[in-house]
Amino acid sequence: MANNSNTDTFTINVTGTKTGQNYAGKFTVKVWLSFGDELNRDGLRRSLLGPAAGTPADGVVNVAEVLSDLGIRIVEGPSWWQESQGGTTILDAEVISELWKQTMAVPTKAMEALKKTAETSKVNVATQETDAVA
Repeated sequence: MANNSNTDTFTINVTGTKTGQNYAGKFTVKVWLSFGDELNRDGLRRSLLGPAAGTPADGVVNVAEVLSDLGIRIVEGPSWWQESQGGTTILDAEVISELWKQTMAVPTKAMEALKKTAETSKVNVATQETDAVA
């Protein structure tokens, strides 16, 4: 993550097993979601599930969760992503799987960096306190 921004970038290069189509490109994604983003993600998830009565199948719920997360987190992507209507027209599951894996690695990596910074700060404070006593 550069310059304390709320975005990070990565690239993917995946060939679909069903279609043989290559999906490659650079993505810019949000690291953290705002409260509004969380609400928008839930709204997108609900719209993907549709108004059908009853409980949707687990697999459908999982797909809606993943696509809604991608729909809110992806700020910029290659033309094929835009043309796929947020991934809904892609036939190759491994493309969505890889994209979601890399997208969700961004906040995980950022949280690990924050924890490391906090630990370093904690050690520095403890060292300063020890030096001040000595």
